Amino acid sequence: MHLEQLRLFAELVNHGSFTKTADALGVSKAYLSKQIKALELELNCQLLFRNTRSMRLTTAGESINQR
Repeated sequence: MHLEQLRLFAELVNHGSFTKTADALGVSKAYLSKQIKALELELNCQLLFRNTRSMRLTTAGESINQR
């Protein structure tokens, strides 16, 4: 598990959206999305329920976020 991916995930949770997080960190939304997807694949679980208008943590996402 890459610490950078975990840091991006924590920032995403704090900011509440991919757009706000990407803007705050100076990265593209595509990069952020790819890193979160890679983290989900590595952990073999979905961390976020997301659609075009919202996102929320799954139970697994809440567990990872609390660590």
